[in-house]
Amino acid sequence: MSRKTMKWAGGLALGDGWAFYRGVAGDNSPHAHYAAQLICGRSSPTSAIVDGDPVTNRIIFIPSNTRHQLAPRAEPIHILYVEPALLHIGDSEKLSTERDCAISLYETIEQKSRRSDNDFDPSLFGGYDDARIVAAIDLIEQGLDAPIRLEDLAFACNLSKSRFAELFRKTTQLSLRQFVLWQRLRRAMLAIGAGESATCAAHGAGFSDAAHFSRTLRNMFGVTPRDIMSTVAIEDPVGS
Repeated sequence: MSRKTMKWAGGLALGDGWAFYRGVAGDNSPHAHYAAQLICGRSSPTSAIVDGDPVTNRIIFIPSNTRHQLAPRAEPIHILYVEPALLHIGDSEKLSTERDCAISLYETIEQKSRRSDNDFDPSLFGGYDDARIVAAIDLIEQGLDAPIRLEDLAFACNLSKSRFAELFRKTTQLSLRQFVLWQRLRRAMLAIGAGESATCAAHGAGFSDAAHFSRTLRNMFGVTPRDIMSTVAIEDPVGS
């Protein structure tokens, strides 16, 4: 008798350089994606095949672009997807490895996600202090349906392109290109969660079409909009 297909079902929040899934792990085939991944079994160890080797543990770390396959799991699971650039912010011996840094980021998100209002800052670092970068991010959010140009943001902040790019990376821990991509993904996923079609969501977030959005989502997380549209709730990390 063949096993019944298991679907992914839970909630997904996207922040600045990260995504956090809470729910059950459905069927998936061997794949690789850009975001590094931390899998946390909540009640018991979970299993995966990572780079051809079976792994069972309460916490499994999968580096960026590493081929893997998760074991379907009906018990609750947490999965952190994180921009690899964020795994190099720790300079202490305690956070000397990508796995250590991913665990630290996961603990930050998981702790904040337990709050009843589910209102936790998408930056992971408690917001951005530089008013110029806050203003630039506002401009990015307002203009996601069109190309985002470095020179326009730098001019608005009264900085040279090189100085703005340096300040942006120092403040957000992400390059402008990386930051904008995560913003586009979040905008599109929230639109889908609100009931928009993949095509409308893609255009509203600045992707050329639904296929471009789908390819980007698969390359980043290993899933397509169709995989999660009907069973995964898209959560806004900054609340309503």
